[in-house]
Amino acid sequence: VSTQSTGILLRLSVSFSFSIFSMKAPLTLLVLLWSAAGVSGNQDKLLRFPKKLSTGNYLLLNPDMSSVQEELSVCTWLKKQLDQSRKGVPWFSYAVPGLDNAILLKAAAHLVLISSGVYFNMGYSTTIMRDEWYHLCFTWKSGAADFYINGVPVQLTFSAGQPTGQIPLGGTLVLGQEQDSPGGGFDRNDLFAGDMHQLNVFKRKLSFEEVTENVLQWQMDGAQIFVAP
Repeated sequence: VSTQSTGILLRLSVSFSFSIFSMKAPLTLLVLLWSAAGVSGNQDKLLRFPKKLSTGNYLLLNPDMSSVQEELSVCTWLKKQLDQSRKGVPWFSYAVPGLDNAILLKAAAHLVLISSGVYFNMGYSTTIMRDEWYHLCFTWKSGAADFYINGVPVQLTFSAGQPTGQIPLGGTLVLGQEQDSPGGGFDRNDLFAGDMHQLNVFKRKLSFEEVTENVLQWQMDGAQIFVAP
């Protein structure tokens, strides 16, 4: 599926049933929305990663990240189905040759960003329970990173200070698995199982107010999809 919609950052071509839309809202910059097979009628559209663990359960994309090298926001609704004791629950993995964790967002323990060749680990202790919906939002611009769960700021522990620099280009984006090499190197013990709904990738760092407002908006709208004219 490919799209020519105005305002879209990522132009996708994958063998999966989904669509991409530009969000019609005050802070609209980039929004990716897709619907998985098996969801019909007026139900919320989502991506479902099977509970049966397999390194074959993932969505692979090849985005142009040139417009988000120095700031971006990645937000989504998640409902994980893995045991709480598991630490490996990666839902967003962007890897480039030689830097497999250029962007790594997990639903437990820590986040990773590599900018200008420097590895930045961002730990957090907030617990995300299984079989419950949570809204997660990672926002970053060079020198400032924030993470929100249900619109509430989460305290991050930085291994090397606030991430500065630029995100590397020419990488592969995988949803549902952690890449140890671009497009591969998957580990059955390090994957995501559960549902993903309304994954949004913006071209700038959203403010606290914008994150909070949009959590409320998405909650109220449910299955509503805003499509740019």
